[in-house]
Formats: sequence, C-alpha cells, structure tokens
Amino acid sequence: MVACIISRSVSSGSIEHVNLLIEADGCDVDPQNNSGDTPLHLAVRIPDRATRHAIVSALVETAGAIDSIRLANKAGQTPNDLAKIYCPNDTEVVSLTMPPARQVNDILGYDDIASGGEGEESD
Repeated sequence: MVACIISRSVSSGSIEHVNLLIEADGCDVDPQNNSGDTPLHLAVRIPDRATRHAIVSALVETAGAIDSIRLANKAGQTPNDLAKIYCPNDTEVVSLTMPPARQVNDILGYDDIASGGEGEESD
C-alpha cells in the first residue's frame, strides 16, 4: 500500500508527501510498478526542475534509494537512462542517478579493467 502511495506522491510532484512517507517506518522507496518503474524512475520525469531535484534528492540522499539506481524498468531503462532523456541539462539529477563509483567497480570487477600501458605485451 505504501509503495503505491509513494509512487503516486512522486508522480504528483508532492515533495511534502514524499518526505512524510520517507520518514515513515518501513517505507520501501524501491518498489517497482507494473512497468518496472521505481519512484526514482518516475521522479526524473517530473517537468518542474526544482520539484524534480527535491524529490530525486530526497529519494537518493535521504531515503537511500541506491537499489533504484541500478534497477531497470521493463523497457530496460535505469533512472539515469531516463534522466538523460527527460532532463539531460539537469546535471544534478543526472549525477544523483548515477551508480556510485564503488558499485561500478564491484559490477565490473578488477579483471574487466584493461591496463592499457604502452609497450606491454599481451598474453
């Protein structure tokens, strides 16, 4: 029930309701709807820049919606993918929806990073 309410609050652009829900015990900020969108997916689509930034910031920085950053919807889009489509000039929101560097290193692993040094022989 709360999952549905937080998604509706985000979609309506109600930062007050989003903040109240985030403060509630047991509030899951990473639920996915039928399209696979999380509240963070919905927040990056908010047309008003100030409202968008406030809600994205609340979800990521206050509520810790880090799982949402990595989740793709049914169209295969992460919140960062959508931010680059809906608000590409909003560098704060694009930055907030990027996975932290530590997570990128964990996903790639050190073996995936080429050494790239000149003159090195490859096996």
